[in-house]
Amino acid sequence: MNGWRALALIAAAALPAARCAPAASVEVDFLIPGVSLESVDFRPGTSVTYLIVSEAHGVRDSSLVTLAVESADSLGVGLRVVSSPHPFDQSESVAVHLTLCPGVRGVLTPDEFYACIGDILVRDGTGPMREPSIEEIEGFDIDRLFLRRREGLQREQRSPETVVVPAGEFSCEVWEYFRSERRPVEMGGIEALRIEEERSILRICPDVPFWGLVSSRVERSSSTAHDGGDRAWSMRPRVTVTESILLEFRTPAD
Repeated sequence: MNGWRALALIAAAALPAARCAPAASVEVDFLIPGVSLESVDFRPGTSVTYLIVSEAHGVRDSSLVTLAVESADSLGVGLRVVSSPHPFDQSESVAVHLTLCPGVRGVLTPDEFYACIGDILVRDGTGPMREPSIEEIEGFDIDRLFLRRREGLQREQRSPETVVVPAGEFSCEVWEYFRSERRPVEMGGIEALRIEEERSILRICPDVPFWGLVSSRVERSSSTAHDGGDRAWSMRPRVTVTESILLEFRTPAD
C-alpha cells in the first residue's frame, strides 16, 4: 500500500466536525468532506498514527498509517506518510516523503496541489530513499485527495463522549453523518432500484493534532431491489465497515 492509498484509508474512515468547516466559497475538500487544507495543522513535529480496520464480505484487514510534519518554513512543508500492515512490519512498510510549497494551506484544487509539490521520495521497507517512477506517480492518484462536496449529506451533533483509545482518554465532540442515494439501474433487461447508504460517526478533540480525529466508524451498504408485484425481489445488502482508532500522536511541544 503506497502513501496515497494510506491517506485514502483515513479519508474513508472520517468525516469533519463543524470546527473544521472551510469557508462557503471553497467547493473542494482535502481528504475528508468539509476539511480544507487551510484547517490542517502543518506545524513541524506534528504527527498522528492510526489503526485502520476495514471489514468487507466477512474479511477483516488492519493497517497502520502515520502522518508526520517533518518541517515547515519559508521553503515549504515536509510531510511524511508511512503505511504498514498491522502489527507494524518494517519490511512491508512504505514511506512517502513530500515537499510541499509554503502556500499549501491555500490550495483548493488538484491542479494547484500538483503545482505545489516539490520533491517526492519513496522508501520501500528498509531500502534506500528513491525517486518514484512515472508509473508510480500516476498511480498516486492525487485527484482523489480532493473531494467534491456531496449533496444530501445530513449532519447531526450528538452528546459529547469521553473516549478511551490507545493514545489516551479524550473529551470528544461527536458528529453523525448520513447520506442515502437511490437511482434506477437495469439488470438483465429488468428495471431495478440501486440503494446506497452511508452512516458515519466521528469523535474529535482539539487536543489531537493534524485534524483532531480520535476515532471514527463508517458503515456503507448497497443493495438492489425490483418492485415487480408478484415478481418483486431484493438483494441482500452488501455492507462494508471502516474504523479508525488513534494509537499515538505528537505535538511540537512533545
